[in-house]
Amino acid sequence: MEEAKVGKVRTNEEYSDSQAGGHAGIMIFEGDRLLKKSKQNEIGFFQWMASQDTPLYRDFRVLAPQFYGVEERNGNHYIVLENLLTNYEHPNIMDCKLGRITWTSHHTEETIRNQEAKNKLTTTGSLGFRISGLVVKNNQGEKVEQLVKKEAFMTITDDNIHDYFKKIVMDQGALQVRVVEHFIQETEKIKAWFERNTEKHFKASSVLFINGKNGRCQVRYIDFAHAEDAHGQVDGNVIEGLENVIKIWRKLL
Repeated sequence: MEEAKVGKVRTNEEYSDSQAGGHAGIMIFEGDRLLKKSKQNEIGFFQWMASQDTPLYRDFRVLAPQFYGVEERNGNHYIVLENLLTNYEHPNIMDCKLGRITWTSHHTEETIRNQEAKNKLTTTGSLGFRISGLVVKNNQGEKVEQLVKKEAFMTITDDNIHDYFKKIVMDQGALQVRVVEHFIQETEKIKAWFERNTEKHFKASSVLFINGKNGRCQVRYIDFAHAEDAHGQVDGNVIEGLENVIKIWRKLL
């Protein structure tokens, strides 16, 4: 995600200064909206979700970015979403990819083996989530740290992951306790939704933490390219990841 910018398209090789996670070159930022290049599975999920008029999915729409529809540009399809960084001043951002299982039932056995091997190299295999994006800025908006590429996350372990959480909630050497408490409360809301949800399972989805320098902070649930039927079962894969995210935030207090 990125602070609101008008009509700027990144090249395939380029990450924006505020991008936390995701692939380079798939996003267009236009004011308070974000266009994300998407495949049919993610487009189909958003269209399905928008059509659901049940208490469960009315609550889900509060947790996720607002969906405005689909646009086609230069032969590519984009979902049009709320730009979550609008009106945030120099935000610190962290993207946590949820779940030990990061593949769907449609993936090949070879893909599953490769995913299992990679997950053992990160906290995905031990904690049920990994940090997949991190941006830290100072009060002048200068980028202090940015982690977006996979190699950067191999050094994050069970023993030091709390240090990375702390990076986005420090202000002039002091822990922002109010922000941490808010992050815990909002993550618990997402977890509570999953404890009710028996309709969809989500693979490789994320919880996104945003902490602006102007006193604004928020938590949102994002990335739905791999949603599939739950067959009446709760998504323990995501719930475990959320539980451990909450534990680490609590460890900072």
